[in-house]
Amino acid sequence: MESGVMPPLPLGEVKAQVKRMSGLDFFPKEPEAIRSLVDVLATRCAHLEHVKAVVGDCLERLTQAPKPAELLEVIERTKPVTIRAALSECPHCGGIGWVSTRRVVTVAGVGTYSADFAARCVCRGLP
Repeated sequence: MESGVMPPLPLGEVKAQVKRMSGLDFFPKEPEAIRSLVDVLATRCAHLEHVKAVVGDCLERLTQAPKPAELLEVIERTKPVTIRAALSECPHCGGIGWVSTRRVVTVAGVGTYSADFAARCVCRGLP
């Protein structure tokens, strides 16, 4: 993985995971609604194992198919466990989820100087 670039999740496998939820009550029939669930999982999950954990959580806890907003809540709830387990050996952050960056800052009346900033690591799958 290049620094700062997340590899895309395989959409076919994400769609297969969404299909696992088709037995839940009120699972959407419209392709656009199903695509919304796929898009949320594909863009917000850190990796395929996280997608599987989210869908598994939905199947264990829900009787009705989640809407995208509800899916986001499940993604956030499952993120810490799946990320720690799968990404503890990240070469960029060592599994802590944060990297240090140095930037040149210019402040009026103070001048220009270098400062350290914390940034989320790309392994966390955040935009």
